[in-house]
Amino acid sequence: MVVTAINWVAWFPFFLFDTDWMGHEVYHGNPGKKAYIDEVHAGATGMTVNAVVLGLMSLAVEPLGRFVGGAKRLWASVNII
Repeated sequence: MVVTAINWVAWFPFFLFDTDWMGHEVYHGNPGKKAYIDEVHAGATGMTVNAVVLGLMSLAVEPLGRFVGGAKRLWASVNII
């Protein structure tokens, strides 16, 4: 549990500065401008969608594994895809 807590603490700054990176490097915005703020929001929205998809897949992976015949087959199928 301690390792998981430290992992989350370590990832939080990455997520925080990832939105700034989206606004500055990807969309070439300047901090303080409205366009930059909109682009930072776009980066945050993308990470939110990513979190929702990961959350849904974490709930669906067990039934999906049962459907394809076990964890080994699911792992093999995902690697082929």
